[in-house]
Amino acid sequence: MAFWVALEATVSGVWSSSAWGDCDVDTAYVQVAKTLKTGLGLALCQYDDRPIYLGSINALGTQDVTAAFLKSARQLHYGSFFLHTGLRSSAPELVRRARALGLSISLDTNWDPEERWNDTLAEVLSLVDVFFPKEQEVQLIAGQDSLQAAASALHAHGVGLLAVKRGSLGTVVFTRDACFAQGVQPVPEGGDAGAAEGRPVFEE
Repeated sequence: MAFWVALEATVSGVWSSSAWGDCDVDTAYVQVAKTLKTGLGLALCQYDDRPIYLGSINALGTQDVTAAFLKSARQLHYGSFFLHTGLRSSAPELVRRARALGLSISLDTNWDPEERWNDTLAEVLSLVDVFFPKEQEVQLIAGQDSLQAAASALHAHGVGLLAVKRGSLGTVVFTRDACFAQGVQPVPEGGDAGAAEGRPVFEE
């Protein structure tokens, strides 16, 4: 596994890079810059919210995603689509470059702070093998009132596998032919860990 990421030249930024290296994550593409502040996200599980401090999150540009970086991988995971403002206009071209090199593509958009839910996303979705949205996100992106309708719309648009995160309800995975739900077992601290057996919800 490898990350392309920009970090601030402080103890926290350098520590992050070192910790990834200790976990056998390729840090060759980690850039530490004195002019940046490391981004930060806080998951407020109790209130289903996540405040974000952008910092260096939007520092990534198309020129940074080199052919050498893409050729070093088998899969490209594109995270925080709406927060990477420096990439959004060229995102379709970036994903096409990756596909041309034989990479599979997965996408997790996260929330859109502007709540526009598009930009170049529609074009990118048509090129995605696996899409990992949250329940509310997928309905807003697809413009549908139900998960099944959203899944049908996204499959018609070209998305391969759709894995929807539902918090304490677990996850539901839609293929073009079936749907499988995976529950989670609550833990005393209030989070969700473990899983029940997957089960088919419907088949077309």
